[in-house]
Amino acid sequence: MAIAGCGRPTTEETPAQLQNGDAVAAAAPVATPTPTPTPDPLQKYRAIQEVPVWAQRRVINDVPIKPGQKLFALTFDDGPWPESTEEILHILDSYDAKATFYMVGQMVRTYPKIARKVRDGGHSIGNHSWSHPSRPRNAVAEVQKTDAEIKKAVGVLPSSFRPPYGMLKNGLARQANREKMPVIIWSADSNDWRRPSAQTIANTVIRQAHPGGIALMHDGGGPRQNTVNALPTIIRELQARGYRLVTVPELLKARYIAPPKPKKQTAPKAKTAPKKKITAP
Repeated sequence: MAIAGCGRPTTEETPAQLQNGDAVAAAAPVATPTPTPTPDPLQKYRAIQEVPVWAQRRVINDVPIKPGQKLFALTFDDGPWPESTEEILHILDSYDAKATFYMVGQMVRTYPKIARKVRDGGHSIGNHSWSHPSRPRNAVAEVQKTDAEIKKAVGVLPSSFRPPYGMLKNGLARQANREKMPVIIWSADSNDWRRPSAQTIANTVIRQAHPGGIALMHDGGGPRQNTVNALPTIIRELQARGYRLVTVPELLKARYIAPPKPKKQTAPKAKTAPKKKITAP
């Protein structure tokens, strides 16, 4: 029997009528496997960084939380810094505590590996400007360059902003608000920039701690050994008082709005029959 074409049977032939009468089973179509989605290695960290919508474009000193819930946020500014940042990370890990690190863009460029260690420890990373200016020449660049440097180092953008010196009227906070970042100030100031003793730093933070509060400390900007030495005392005492130490994004997610108090129900006044007018006869 002649075979038409390149091995393809003619319309009169069936697959079983091929040359020499050999029966050939029709090939079943091969299913195309569904491609396995590539897992996002930073998915968990993106969740750590996420801030709720209500906090965007806000200036926040502390967060109202549910009565009886004791959450407190430790924050560290001006890093990443050699030695002190890594020592702080080790202490936090030892006590199963989390914190937020407000990083200066220039320092992230110099020490990207330390920034990644902060990320890998499950701590939040915030933007603290590029060069820590009090009077920035270009506020937009100060914020955006730091955004880009942090993303380059850790793969994720910062989700909150802390203005240098807590200043709100030099354009930096305005730019952060444009980017929908909350501007995080603080409610407990350690004053560790004055470099007091470790015990003084610890006492200052512990005294000002309250549920929903945010503590300001520093891991960079100069020698911070007293802050490092104060940290175990701060953590032990706060945990003994029932506090859980969380990142700023987690604290923001815990915001509690008390339900409105029900209005008092007052009994309706009894209707009295109208008085009849008495006319003289």
